[in-house]
This record gives sequence, structure tokens and C-alpha cells, in this order.
Amino acid sequence: VLTGTNVTLGSAVCAQAIGLFRPSPPGSPNIGEEGLTVKTGDILGLIESGPTQPHMVKAPCPGRVARVFIASGQPVQYGQPLFFLEHE
Repeated sequence: VLTGTNVTLGSAVCAQAIGLFRPSPPGSPNIGEEGLTVKTGDILGLIESGPTQPHMVKAPCPGRVARVFIASGQPVQYGQPLFFLEHE
């Protein structure tokens, strides 16, 4: 039983590949910023992993981007949390 505690329901959005995180394609504004409301499938960023197409990081559910855990250009590992979405 929780009393006097605020509980936020949400989902972590984790990396599905290893590589370098980019919040947007070069020359474009950042996509997944804190406070942004998203729908299922919206692109939050991308992971560059070699000469192939980048892996798109997509919202698994509708919600609000409550937290961004990674900065542009940082290396990411498979399964690493990148975002936290608050459920609406």
C-alpha cells in the first residue's frame, strides 16, 4: 500500500541496437524532447550503427516524454533506457 506517494505510470523506451544516439537526422530539429506528447510509433530519435540505415527509436505507446536519459552522440548499448514516457 502506497500512501502519500506520487506514482507515475509509464514505460521506458530502450535501445534496440548498439551504436551512437542521435536525437534527429543531421540538420533537423530534435524529435524526442522532454514534455513532448507522442503517439504509438512516433520517432523519438535514431541509433547509428555503421554504414546501414539508422535504427529508429519509436514510442511503444502514447504518452508524454517525461525524461531523456541520453545526449546526442553518446554510445548506447542494447537494452539501455533512452526515454521514459508517462502514460496518459
